[in-house]
Formats: sequence, structure tokens, C-alpha cells
Amino acid sequence: MPLNDLWGRLEFKHFVNSLLRLSPPFCKIYSNPKHAEPLHNMPRDNIEFQTADHVTLRGWFFRPPTKAPETRLHCLVMSHGFSALKEMELDTFAEYFTQNLPISCLVYDNRGFGDSDTKEGQPRHEILPSQQTSDISDAITYAQSRADVDPDRIGIWGSSYSGGHVLWVGAVDRRVKVVLSQVPFVDGWQNMGRLIRPDIMEALNKSYQEGMRVRGRRCSSFL
Repeated sequence: MPLNDLWGRLEFKHFVNSLLRLSPPFCKIYSNPKHAEPLHNMPRDNIEFQTADHVTLRGWFFRPPTKAPETRLHCLVMSHGFSALKEMELDTFAEYFTQNLPISCLVYDNRGFGDSDTKEGQPRHEILPSQQTSDISDAITYAQSRADVDPDRIGIWGSSYSGGHVLWVGAVDRRVKVVLSQVPFVDGWQNMGRLIRPDIMEALNKSYQEGMRVRGRRCSSFL
């Protein structure tokens, strides 16, 4: 293995370990006001980027104020779970990371939620895992295009529903160097069994199937 490649791997391993060490103290932010004071005052830029199917997603880009703008930093791409918006504490995680580590963070709203668009003719607030995982890869592409990001040092972070997504993306997108998954959603059927009462499961399944049939008829009408 070339020496520079080995050094890069060791450097990124240190970056990952630093992120993991930060996670437990983060819980104290909510219980101790002193920990919360430095947050929500980190500089951030409004950003937008295009997905592969030409949908505009919008979010924020955070970087440490102590780093020169031309410095290329590691970047952590962060997406929220299920129907949550970036304002629902995703910014708090990003601010905490950029305040304590020499990294940048890219956070964004999932398509159809918050400030992000959806495809023309498609409803908002629709959650399709295949689209959301594809959008994470598109967010990586945008991050790599920035002059202040090291394109070879990209990590992804997800929580709950997106925690499952990042496991998938990390397995298929070779550009990802680290995956941070918090309380991941990895088994839909098992989770349904825990959340839905058994006596209404059959009716719920029928409603899902009918919804898929309606969607199929709607799509065929455009052909």
C-alpha cells in the first residue's frame, strides 16, 4: 500500500473515532444549558443542488469559522429520518460537529419536505426509500463539487429512517468513507409489528395494497 494512501486511511480513522467520541457528550446538551449556549450561532450557508431526476433539494452547509475558506475539509452529509425537517435538531448535530472537529457538514431536507422540491406532478410528503437513498448519493456529488470539500473524505450520517438509508448507501456508493447510523430503521416488517396493533394489521395492509393499485392506475394514465 502506498505510504500516502496509508496515511490517508489513518487520518480518516482518527476522524471517525473523533466523531464517535463526540456522540455521548452530545446527550448532555439537552440536560445542561451550559452545553447548549455555544450552539445555534455557527455560520452556515444556504445551499441547493439538483438530484439525478432534476429535483432541487435545499439545505445548509456548515464549516468551522476558524478554517480559511479555501481549506478543503472532510465533509459529513447528513439527512433526517422519515418526515423530519432539518430544523428538527439536525442543525444542532451539524453545529456541534463543526464546532469540535475540523470538518464541514452538509444538511438538507428530503425531497417533498421543508424547503426541498418534489418532482413535477408528484405529491409532497411522499416517502420512497429508493428516492431518498438516491438523493443521498446526489448530495455526496454536490459536496464533492465544492472547492472547500475534500472529495475523497466524505462521510454520511443518518438517524432512524435515514439511519437505515445510510447503511445501504454506504454499501453501494464507493465514494463513502464512513457511515454513522443512529438508531437505524432496518426492518420495516418487524417495526410495523411493534408499532401497529395486530387486530388492525390486515386492514392496514389492504389499504397499502389499494394505494399501490391507485398509484399504478395513475401512472398508466400518463403512458
